[in-house]
Amino acid sequence: MYGGRVRELPTGVCVCVDECSNAASRPHVYFLVEALHASFTFQISELVAVFRHILEILDKVAPDDLLVILSVANICSSACERLLA
Repeated sequence: MYGGRVRELPTGVCVCVDECSNAASRPHVYFLVEALHASFTFQISELVAVFRHILEILDKVAPDDLLVILSVANICSSACERLLA
């Protein structure tokens, strides 16, 4: 449930997501993962499609970030079968 508060975005995430050429940077990956989790939780199928972008950058993501992606993909298992594979 929405409580009227939104936590602040991590430092640099807006700049990185909007202007960064490195789609596999940590702020970009975390933004995508959070969007994937939120869209799955609230059953917004149009946004669940964002995981396709994560598939495109998996080979460029830092090993530590792969664990975060795998964790969220496991939570969203029914919508992330390709990502889990």
